[in-house]
Amino acid sequence: MTETRPAQTPAEIRSGLLAQVEREQAAVDVAQAAHDTASEKANKAWREAQSKYRALERAKERRDAALAELQRALPKPDPEPEMHTVEDR
Repeated sequence: MTETRPAQTPAEIRSGLLAQVEREQAAVDVAQAAHDTASEKANKAWREAQSKYRALERAKERRDAALAELQRALPKPDPEPEMHTVEDR
């Protein structure tokens, strides 16, 4: 014999739906927290990358300035002496 389930009352339906909404809200809260954490980590990584890039650019500028100073400090090369052949003399 098959047992039939009694029909749910409107209060039972509302109670079941409310429980489902609460479960779904808990899932949303967990997903939001995970997103917030990932977003914070990504933002921190971006700031660190930008800081390192600025440090790289400053290092390149210092290197270029040092290279320019070195080039100014080196003696200028003598122009090549003219080569004379025996016939020119």
